[in-house]
Amino acid sequence: MKNKFRIPKGIKTVLVTGAGSGIGKAFVYEFAKLGLDCVLVGKNNEKLEEIGEMVKNEFGTKVWIIEQDLSVPGAAQRVFDYCQEKNIQVDVLVNNAGKLIFHEFSTLSKKQLYSILNLHIFCTTMLTYLFGSNMLERKRGFIINISSASALMTLPGIHVYNATKSYIRNFSRSIYYEFVRSNVGVTVVCPSGVDTAFFKLPKRLRKIGLKWGLLIKPKQVAEIAIRKTFRFKKEVLPNHLDSLLIFIAKNLTDPVIFWIMEKLPQFAKK
Repeated sequence: MKNKFRIPKGIKTVLVTGAGSGIGKAFVYEFAKLGLDCVLVGKNNEKLEEIGEMVKNEFGTKVWIIEQDLSVPGAAQRVFDYCQEKNIQVDVLVNNAGKLIFHEFSTLSKKQLYSILNLHIFCTTMLTYLFGSNMLERKRGFIINISSASALMTLPGIHVYNATKSYIRNFSRSIYYEFVRSNVGVTVVCPSGVDTAFFKLPKRLRKIGLKWGLLIKPKQVAEIAIRKTFRFKKEVLPNHLDSLLIFIAKNLTDPVIFWIMEKLPQFAKK
């Protein structure tokens, strides 16, 4: 098999969170296609096993499955401890697991708030710290943190999502400078629309979005992110329209935002 990407020397094993679907699944497939062994982390063991069997059969790579809800306390440490016990040296960490809650802030439960804050902020930070420390000692490795184009926007309804994705972006860009001195790359990926079930868009709208370039396939996100990560890029906007979409969203006037809110059921007047 001819590799599409040039794999840096010594890079053999990748760990992907949220590996059971969408962008995470695409990362697993693309890395396995390159011949890398894969550690799949997610909540749905059945989906993880299915993906694991697929890449093992197609590419002959080793696969480990970790069924773990990363939004609960201690999750990051449990994932790290599993890898330590199994003597799995993680050369590439992909912090992809995410959660989108689109509701008026006052209607969210404490459980929902804690879940997204712990998943996006605490777990991402701790996995980066735990696995990143080992990479710094070896002076080799890569970390891919999945943020969002919405990290550069301020929009109602996805306030906590935007804010936590902004944390991931700023955190990743900041530690990039520290890690790269030790030959460890940190890349933050900020996609806008991706053709997955994550955004719960009807199939008709997803087809229109793909046609007009407003959405891209998870495979494209993974391919572009991997290629640029291995070139030690600090930040990746995978859709060529991302910069334009960010500019438009950042410059919406308040009357326009209030008009949009009136059209959405999440903000229906009580």
